[in-house]
Amino acid sequence: MLHLLNTTDKALWEYFEGEVYDARAKASSPKNTALEERLEKEDLPARFSTMDADAFRTFLHEEYLVWKFAFNGMFLFMARRGLLQTPPEAIEALRAALAAPGARSDKDLLRLGTAIRGMGVAAASGLLSLTFPGRFGTVDNQALFAFHAAGKFLKVKANSFSVSTALEMFEAYREKAAELNHAFGGDSWTARRVDRALWAERGAGGEDAAPLNAMETAAEAVCDIFNTLSTADKEALTIRLVTIGSLHSGEGPDYIERVCNAADSEMRRILAAK
Repeated sequence: MLHLLNTTDKALWEYFEGEVYDARAKASSPKNTALEERLEKEDLPARFSTMDADAFRTFLHEEYLVWKFAFNGMFLFMARRGLLQTPPEAIEALRAALAAPGARSDKDLLRLGTAIRGMGVAAASGLLSLTFPGRFGTVDNQALFAFHAAGKFLKVKANSFSVSTALEMFEAYREKAAELNHAFGGDSWTARRVDRALWAERGAGGEDAAPLNAMETAAEAVCDIFNTLSTADKEALTIRLVTIGSLHSGEGPDYIERVCNAADSEMRRILAAK
């Protein structure tokens, strides 16, 4: 089976990055698609340069995290809670770095992003991809399975994204964008556009998508239970997961499975006690 990463077929890349991506995103959440389109059109570094730490925290809480976790209310709730607990110094450090294009290394930017409580490598890289689309693509399971299908990063396991792995994937995004620009005769392809095309390709289905689909189905089932809880119970659950060490800033090995399994167990305990 042909995979995008193994080809420079212009029509195929444009089809997935444009038509397939838009159709999949709009089918999932029209409101979130509108938010994404606005964020992609904005000069985010310039916008961040006009903010203080409080305003930037509000941006993360009301816009970025809403976009990033649009399909999982449990992770949105937990990420927002982590954000509100993050010291203002960490918020300001990230804001200042994002407001100064080219001033910080990939590693520094990723380190500052994952210093925000509730934001691991996936969430931090997503923010970087929106802010600096030429430099970054998202490092998450969607991307990893796309690379796996093309025979790349085979030793990296799902939900196990180290900083070094993320840096290598950033470079892989940029290399593919440069390859496409050379093949197509232009400079319109960026790391983020490659990211979008791969996300669309994974969502198109097929046998290669089976591991990802199974993982997402399990996460959705836990999220469905979470959505039945009261706000007080959601808060209690989040505190409990932090207490037992299932939540922290940064995914680590098997992060999503660990959080979902712990959340499922704790939620059933909460519901059984009612």
